[in-house]
Amino acid sequence: MGYMSVICCGEVGNAAFIGCGGEVKLLNDCGELKRFTFPPVTTAKHPTKANGEEAGDEPQERDEQSSGRVLGVCVSPSGRLVAALNDHKTACVWRAEDGGRLASWQTTRKGSCLTFSRDEQALLVADKSGDVYKCQLGEPETKPQLILGHICMVLDMCVTGDGHHLLTSDRDEKVRVTRYPNTWSIAAYCLGHTEFVSALCLTAAGRLVTGGGDMTVRLWDPESGRQLACCPVAAEGSDSSNSEQKVAVVSIAAVQAGEDSLLVVRVHSWSRLVVLSVSGDTLTPRPDLEGALRQPAAPWAVAAAADRLLVLRPDPEAPLVEYRAAADGRLTLQPAGARATAAARLWSELKETFEVPEEVTWLFKQWFDNVADYKSKKEERLRGEKKTKTSEESSPKRLKSAPE
Repeated sequence: MGYMSVICCGEVGNAAFIGCGGEVKLLNDCGELKRFTFPPVTTAKHPTKANGEEAGDEPQERDEQSSGRVLGVCVSPSGRLVAALNDHKTACVWRAEDGGRLASWQTTRKGSCLTFSRDEQALLVADKSGDVYKCQLGEPETKPQLILGHICMVLDMCVTGDGHHLLTSDRDEKVRVTRYPNTWSIAAYCLGHTEFVSALCLTAAGRLVTGGGDMTVRLWDPESGRQLACCPVAAEGSDSSNSEQKVAVVSIAAVQAGEDSLLVVRVHSWSRLVVLSVSGDTLTPRPDLEGALRQPAAPWAVAAAADRLLVLRPDPEAPLVEYRAAADGRLTLQPAGARATAAARLWSELKETFEVPEEVTWLFKQWFDNVADYKSKKEERLRGEKKTKTSEESSPKRLKSAPE
């Protein structure tokens, strides 16, 4: 996945879920288009009446700064449930089969990422202040429960295959491995990145793959926090046309290719999708496979399920394309079917949603050297004080006249 992931794959019916137009769109192989809508904007958590009692579910004023844009989408491990969050601070869960809404919650702050627990009994939502909340699916009336917190923004998270660990990455270059559901217990930290960590991905073998602002992709043993491999992501050709622009790894998708995994890495503003292979505890660049994935422009999002790879891109004729991975690692573009036709009908909504440029510059930490400026001003002040004192000492003293 990755920071602000707005597309995901479902195993059931080869479904694709796309967050656009303020709702989640389901596209399947039959070309069916289903819309999963959010509930209307409701009250703040505990508004009060004049007499001090709680006001209940009365309408609240809509935040003028929010547009209802979908910030993240994810599918449950079984593929039966789909969840999303928007910038109205709403998290919602639907049945993937028919779009029936199962539960929704209002969060305190805007969310940054979300994922399901392995038993699909809870939705985990992280917000921009660094807190992670647990939303219990069997108890939709209960408030989200705070289960852990970072001191900075959480950018991505996922749950390990055995369901025993929750992995969270943040803007402070680290990945925290927390025991789940006992989230007060921290198992390990994955330390090594020198910039924010914006993308987490688990391979079929249970290894953790991370990427971020330092333009490296790293392989980890998540239980111990030990780094197994590191591979820098280098620009080439048109990717380096604007060398002054800061770029970062924003999402990673793991595609199953035989016994190994292929990692498809999306870099901010690059039309090239970087491909790496994972075999055991090694990372190997696969530039020979990147030609098949070359896009006409920088793709908006990528997602994977089993041996399928979906790419959402700014192309009005084919905004959604699918690739399949063979056992030998080759990626093949699949013929456009009914789902691709349905995606093309959504072009106006897709363009309106994704034409806003994706920014990662603000995630980089800014360093300011104000010590030199302070010393310069201090020396100037001392020189001025010394000059004034010298002038006073050299001036003749006035003698007081004697009284008559």
